Amino acid sequence: MLEFGGAENPAEEERREAVQKDARTQWIARATACAEDLFAKAQSIFYTAGVPAHAVETQLATPLNGEAVVTDILEAARVNQCGTVVVGRDSFSWLQELFQHHIGEELIRKGQGLAIWVVE
Repeated sequence: MLEFGGAENPAEEERREAVQKDARTQWIARATACAEDLFAKAQSIFYTAGVPAHAVETQLATPLNGEAVVTDILEAARVNQCGTVVVGRDSFSWLQELFQHHIGEELIRKGQGLAIWVVE
């Protein structure tokens, strides 16, 4: 949702950009709401398992590419002095595996000094 075909008419291009920006904003809002629900469930599971609520912190970022996600996660972990990072991992089809790397795998490679939990 970052680009669209160019328009010869500047007014039409501005209109398309506004529509695209609105669609991106709505998509991010929906994704954020879903993530917050998931975080709340995970925190409840941790609490039930005896992990104190103050020991679990969640953060949500919306970088535009996978490499930025890894960098953002590692930076947040270091800034907040985290010892453990937990990320989810969806299974890719064999074709996707050829072209995409899992964020968890990148975190394991680059997250020296951190415990990385990759949950599938």
